[in-house]
Parts: sequence; C-alpha cells; structure tokens
Amino acid sequence: MKTGLAVVWIVAAGLMMGAEARAQDGSFGVKWRRWTAKIDGDVRTEDSSQDLQVDSTLGLTDREDFNEFHLFLNLPAVGSFNFQILSGDFQGRRLLESDVTFGGTTFPANTTIESEIDVTSYTLLWQFGLDTPGVLYGRAGLGIVAGLKYIQAEALLRTEDGREASPDVKVPMPVIGVYGRLFLASFLSIEAQIHGVRISNFPKDVSGLLFDATIGFTARYKALSGGLGYRLYRIAFEDKRGDVADQISADVDLTGLFFEVGLAF
Repeated sequence: MKTGLAVVWIVAAGLMMGAEARAQDGSFGVKWRRWTAKIDGDVRTEDSSQDLQVDSTLGLTDREDFNEFHLFLNLPAVGSFNFQILSGDFQGRRLLESDVTFGGTTFPANTTIESEIDVTSYTLLWQFGLDTPGVLYGRAGLGIVAGLKYIQAEALLRTEDGREASPDVKVPMPVIGVYGRLFLASFLSIEAQIHGVRISNFPKDVSGLLFDATIGFTARYKALSGGLGYRLYRIAFEDKRGDVADQISADVDLTGLFFEVGLAF
C-alpha cells in the first residue's frame, strides 16, 4: 500500500512539475525558425533505372533557406500541442554528361538542365512528459511525441528547348518519437527531439522511412526566446501510385544549422 501511494505521489509530483515548466514557457505561443539546409542523396522515377544524384547530376549543391512557423498550446496535465509549417526549395543547373530519363522525359547529353526540388510539410504534434526539480543538477524533462505529418514534394527538371518533367508526391503519415530538455541555467536549456515513422504500403503503394531530428540551445527572457541548433531531416520512400513515369523514389538527407525566435503568452 505504501509503495502504491509512493508511486502515485511521484507521478503526481512529476505532472505538477511538468505543468509548472510548461507554464513558464507560456500557455500559448508562436515561433519562427530559419533553417539553412543542404540536400544529399538521389531521386528517380520508375520509367528509368537511373538514380539521379542531387548534387553531381542535378546540380543542387547550394545550401538553401527554409522557413518554419510553429504555433503551440500548452494544457496542464494534458500536454503540449504544436502545429508546424515548413517550406523551402533547392535550385540548381547542370550540364548533363549522359542521357537522363526522368518523369517520362529524356534529357539528352550535353544539355543544360534547370532543376528544382520543392518541399513543404505540415506537422501536428502532441508532446507529453515529466520534469524533474533539478536537485542533483539542472531541471530536466523527458517525454513522448506523437502526431501526424503531411509531406508534399515536387522534383522539377526542364531545359531551354521546352523539355520538362515534374513528378510529385503527397503523403500523410503518423509519427512518434521522444524529446528531452536539460536546463543549464534558469534561462538556458539544451533541447533535443526526434520523431518519425517507417511505413509499408500505407498509404497504398507507398513505403519508406522518415525521421526529423533536432538538437539545440534555447535562451529565454520573460516572454521572448531564441535558439540555435542543428537538424537532420531524412526522407527515403517509394511511391508506386499512378503511371510509371509518375512513380517516384527518393533517398535524401536534409541537414544544416537553424536559428529561431519565439514569443510565449
């Protein structure tokens, strides 16, 4: 009986401390993140056996800026809800050394192609966990993350003589993960989160792996916050829906530093 009461007391205390920590972050807020990302990997469509390297073949060698907007709501004993919109694109040019077939179009050797990959994602996450009081070290938190992510991406290739291909993919998927936070001082914390999923034939004819991982430092002053960190966004999938020329596969990593500013109420 005493053991059961002790467990109940520990859980209740954790919930209260978690609620207190969320209250310090504010019950409602917004955040803007600027992520400077580099893309590595390859893409192809099922009408060709060629894996097109995004850097050496498509010329996507520059880092590009992505914007991400967060809207969050914290509810005591329920957790945090976070809605995110991420948007950006990669653009490049390259003189082809050999013939390339992509999206039902053949681009001949010695032709200069303009290439572009657009990525937009919408994410709704629920976050719930417990915070420690920081007796031995700084206050810390650990919990789970679950939600839904909707990704839409388009790969565009075109030439000056009018050849063009632009297969795209639109996939909703559930995600699950974990987060952690450690306060190094009353105003400064290090935070990490990873969420993702491996899918097989869900939606029908779509399989692959996705995970989104971030780690960084966050500083707070009253209602304001600012941060700096690093992100790895991995997308590896096969989309067999539609015609052969529209069936697209990709195995890419988006990586880079980000900074962010936020306001909590």
